[in-house]
Amino acid sequence: GVVIYGDPAYGINDLLCSPFRNAYVSSAEKRFNIDMSTTRVTIGWLFRVVKQKWAFLDWSTKHKIKPTPVARMV
Repeated sequence: GVVIYGDPAYGINDLLCSPFRNAYVSSAEKRFNIDMSTTRVTIGWLFRVVKQKWAFLDWSTKHKIKPTPVARMV
């Protein structure tokens, strides 16, 4: 099946998995954690590239509505 890999803070359910965190992880679980960590870093870098190339879409910093003085309000 398909699951979403996420931070342990989100919890675990049928659609979400996170790294193995107990003190005694098997070699397969350790390998899974390493592989997913590498993938997560790669995706993080790709998001950075996309944000740089599409910076004009950053509404939170570029497109603020500012108060404008008016002569009279009707």
